[in-house]
Amino acid sequence: MYTKEEYFPNWALTQKKLGVAYNRRILGNKKENIEAAINSYTNSLKFYTQSNFFYDWAMIQNCLGDIYKDRLAGEKRKNIESAIAYYTSALKIFTEVNFPYDWAKTKQSLGDIYNRTKIVGNRSENIENAIACYNDSLRVIDETKFSQDWAFIQNSLGWVYFNRIVGERKDNIETAIAHYTAALRVFTEIDFPQLWASTLQMIGINYEERIAGDKKENLEIAIAYYLNALKVITEENFPQKWARTQKMLGDVLRERIAGSRKENIEAAIFYYTTALRVYNETDFPLNWANIQHSLGITYLYRIA
Repeated sequence: MYTKEEYFPNWALTQKKLGVAYNRRILGNKKENIEAAINSYTNSLKFYTQSNFFYDWAMIQNCLGDIYKDRLAGEKRKNIESAIAYYTSALKIFTEVNFPYDWAKTKQSLGDIYNRTKIVGNRSENIENAIACYNDSLRVIDETKFSQDWAFIQNSLGWVYFNRIVGERKDNIETAIAHYTAALRVFTEIDFPQLWASTLQMIGINYEERIAGDKKENLEIAIAYYLNALKVITEENFPQKWARTQKMLGDVLRERIAGSRKENIEAAIFYYTTALRVYNETDFPLNWANIQHSLGITYLYRIA
């Protein structure tokens, strides 16, 4: 058994490994596992200091950032602030010159947290910070050397531009579509079917909201992307994602310009009703209520 006094290096290494193990642990209470991971990583920093073990110290800062980002205990706002602080601390060591890949991945992590948070700081500023962090990371993470990382960042940029407040909405959606489409060069149906399908869903959403181009054509493209995604997203394998796609098809068909108005409304009702096989009142009351509302509107437009 290691004690801190007698075997300080081994004790610290064990603490670091415990942090990893608790963070990945499946058994037990997730909240308690996360707290145990934080405690172990924090203990290890008593040995792995910035001055003596700068690389290990920076890696642990990153790990703590990851953990605080998803922490269940404590106040969410403070956890996010702590995560940002840990990632920022790691960048004291992980510079673009000395540790380019570690620097880029930390920038990506910061981008993710700025992208996700709506409760800390100004939402518009957070989105701009996310874009800056992602673009920084792409200076190192290119499509050739780090294709999967690159594609994930393209998807993240797609999401952040779709939600961007600054700039013209029309231009932001076009940029989002470009980033999602770029991600599909890596996330193919054969190699990454789930990511391929999820990306198709997002492109469909962007075309549904698209301002540029012809509205009629945009809606047809959105429908095609949603239907394509259902080749992978099945009711059996991904019931919630499947139901969400059924709901999105209902939405777009209700607004469809091409084809028969009567047939489009009937198709919308069909997809909304199909989604209710998963989105039932007991398990998903909010989704169920939302679809009931959509059905109510659609029936108002129904042509007998």
